[in-house]
This record gives sequence, structure tokens and C-alpha cells, in this order.
Amino acid sequence: MKTTTIDGLYSAVISKIEALNVFSAVHDELNASKVRGKECVVELESVDFSDGGNVYEGIDKVNVTFSILVFYPESRGKKPVREVRELAVRVARLFSGAKIEGGDAAPIQTMEDSSFDELNSHAVWEVQVQIDDVYLGELPEEQTPPGEVLASWVPDVGPEHIDDYQPIDQSLEL
Repeated sequence: MKTTTIDGLYSAVISKIEALNVFSAVHDELNASKVRGKECVVELESVDFSDGGNVYEGIDKVNVTFSILVFYPESRGKKPVREVRELAVRVARLFSGAKIEGGDAAPIQTMEDSSFDELNSHAVWEVQVQIDDVYLGELPEEQTPPGEVLASWVPDVGPEHIDDYQPIDQSLEL
């Protein structure tokens, strides 16, 4: 089982988007006053513990939703409606059926983001991506079970000879 952290998820999502080689920058925080060119901002939308819950001490199985904001600069005084929509769809397709940090990714929706209407220099679309069955945390260190390893020589093996078994260091003596 692969485990990860929220930071690991951010890094994996950002790396996936950067692989498009389209954006001048891919951020994990929003500073809209400094957006230049084609940029992408990845934001953690939610972490849902309801479907998974505690798997081991310190390990939780969760579903995670990210919002990916796609910024596309205006061209000749016009917002590039078609271009930003096509770019947002390309970003969404990156996550269709993808494995991200061991979880199953899928785009939920792609839509124009009207909350950035005051940003005159860019058109903005939002891509929501859900990553299901992610294991957050660290696996506990392997522990040796209590007891000792016992062995016996054939034909004195099996449940009827259990009392004849000896610790492995003694039973190897001929």
C-alpha cells in the first residue's frame, strides 16, 4: 500500500500539470494580482474521510478534491473564451483515469470561474479533480511478532508432533 501526505499530493498534481509544458507557472497558492501569461493555480478543495476512515494507526483512507484554476491572458483586448475552455479541458483530461499517489483520479467538472470577473487581464476556468482512495500517513515500522520460530525434521512434522518442535537454532543441529 502506498501512503502519501497532502504535500505529496500537491506535488504530484502540480507535476502532472507541468508535464503539459503550456503554463508559464503552476502555483499552489493564489496571488491573482501577479498573474502573468498562462498560469495554473492548484488549491486543495476538501479532504473527505467518510468513505475510508482509519485503516491503521496513523493511516487514513481519504478522498481528496482539488480545484485547478486555469488563467489565460487576454488577446487584443478580448478575453480568450474558447482558448481557456480548451486549455481547461486539456487539464481535466490529464486526470481522467490517472493514478495520483496511489489514488484513482477523475475530473469532476470543468467550468468558467466567474469569481475572477474583476481580473480584466485574464479569462479563468476551474477544473475540479477528485482523487479517491488515497492513504494519508505513514505505515508503522514492521514489527516482529511475539514468540520464536520453531522447526522440526521430516517425518516428525505436523500438528501431532507440535510438542517435538524446537527453536530454529537448536533444530538445525544434526
